Amino acid sequence: MKKRHALSILMILITLVSFSQIDYGANLGINSSRFSNKFNTIGGEYLNTSSLGLSIGIFAEIPLSDKISFYPKLLFNQMGDRDKSDIDYLVLDSVDYKLDYISIPLNFKFFNKPYLFIGPQLGLLVSYKAESMDIGKPNSSFDFGGNFGTGYAFNDFRLELAIYQSIIDVLKAENTYGGKKLNIRNTYINFNFSYIISNR
Repeated sequence: MKKRHALSILMILITLVSFSQIDYGANLGINSSRFSNKFNTIGGEYLNTSSLGLSIGIFAEIPLSDKISFYPKLLFNQMGDRDKSDIDYLVLDSVDYKLDYISIPLNFKFFNKPYLFIGPQLGLLVSYKAESMDIGKPNSSFDFGGNFGTGYAFNDFRLELAIYQSIIDVLKAENTYGGKKLNIRNTYINFNFSYIISNR
C-alpha cells in the first residue's frame, strides 16, 4: 500500500514537470529535528543540533503570476528525535525514534529573490526505529502539518531555511510523573541547497 501511494505521487510530479512552463530541479538538505508535545517543544526550542537527518528529493515551480508560484517537492525526509537519551523515565526528552518519511510539501512561493514560501506538507512513514525507550510502534503512518520558509536564488542555485510543525500525533504515551498524556508530533528546521536542472 505504501509503495503504491509513493509511486502514484511520483507519477503525478513527473507529469507536472513535463510541461515546458515549469522549473524543476534537485534538492539536498539537513533536518535538525525533534518531537513536540502538541505544539510545545522542550524548552521552547526548535533547533536540535544533536538530532540531524537527511532531506533529499526533487522540486517543481509552476508560475501562477510574476511573483507567485506553486512550489511542490517530493522528498525523502529523516525526522524524529534521532539522538539516544540516557533518561530512564518517560518524558518528552526521553522519546527517541528515528523516523523516515516520503514527504510532499505543497508550498506557494512569493517573490523571486529573496522569496518566501508557505504551505501544507503530507508525509508517509516508510521506516522507524526506537533508539532508547521503546513505547511501541507509531500511532500513525501518515503525517500532516505546515511549513514556512525563506530562500535566496542566485543563477540556477537556491539556499533555503524552513521550519515544519506537524498537527498529527505520531506517538502517544503517558508522562511517568503525573500521568499526563504526551501527544508527540514531528517538528524540524531544514537547511537545504537546490539546483535547477531545467527552467523555462
